Amino acid sequence: MYSKSKTIPLRGSASALCNNLSLNRIPEKNLTTHAVVHRSAVNLVTVSGPVTGEGQQNFHHRQVTCREAGQHTGSMVLQAKWCQLATRNLLVITSQKGVQIFEQDGAIMVFWHALGAAESVSGYSTFARGVAPVAGSLICVGTSSGNVLCFNIPPKGPNVTLTETMKGHSSAITDITSTGHTGDTVVTADDSGNIIVWKGPKFVEVTRISGSRNPACCICLWKDTVIAAYSTGHIRLFGAETGNIHAEVCAHARWVSSLDMLPESGLLISASEDSYARIWQLKKGHTTEVEHVHSECVTDIQLCGAKFTSPDGRAFAVTGYDTNEIIYYVQN
Repeated sequence: MYSKSKTIPLRGSASALCNNLSLNRIPEKNLTTHAVVHRSAVNLVTVSGPVTGEGQQNFHHRQVTCREAGQHTGSMVLQAKWCQLATRNLLVITSQKGVQIFEQDGAIMVFWHALGAAESVSGYSTFARGVAPVAGSLICVGTSSGNVLCFNIPPKGPNVTLTETMKGHSSAITDITSTGHTGDTVVTADDSGNIIVWKGPKFVEVTRISGSRNPACCICLWKDTVIAAYSTGHIRLFGAETGNIHAEVCAHARWVSSLDMLPESGLLISASEDSYARIWQLKKGHTTEVEHVHSECVTDIQLCGAKFTSPDGRAFAVTGYDTNEIIYYVQN
């Protein structure tokens, strides 16, 4: 159903992190920028041409290093993700030191938030991880303490403010998803497998899904369904309002490292350390149903990122640990 199309070169290899691929599409300019984390830097590569990776393409590379002012060495980056808000699109980078927010091309830093004592846990590393835009002007960022920081982003300029801290988790946040800038629902997951659904504008906990001590490493939100992927290789679907489980899929043989969802079509892609990327079709009935559509084995590569590159699901891209390229697959 899908076949390998092209590879896009990176200036550095991909670190072994979950969700280690983010895309920023600019359709009016026919540009797609990819972000892949390598240690203390984020490698950005902008590609001109079709989002399917076909045809003649030009590459433009940029590297964004995460370090505080006056520091010569960077801090370890955990995630890089673009957040589309109502009036602007920003690149958010989380690290062991804090949160950095850049303009979408990565050239200008808009805001820097250093993690303080409130986010530190005795005997554990301090870091920020998990990013999602919500309610038009807010960006939520998870921390190693289990707190979720909520930043208010102005229509322009650097006057970003920390407006709220959501407290409900006792383990480090692994991932955050939301209804995007048009909604006010946020879903957070942690290292113990616990998932919380929050409702804004003043975020309150509306649903708690208890974990089984296995990390819920990646989550998505589709309609009223929470999709969670685990270190055991399972993917589970829960009702966002009830917390009831709708389906469980033995999707992979190893840790699931990435999820991506196309809201319009109901297509879901999962990637794992077992070298497989798999595509699933979600259907809404009395409960949410799951149908396997396609499997792609990327031989001898431990996958750490996967994204659909076209809104209709005709193409997707993957990254793998210690590889310096992004691999595109296109529907036959």
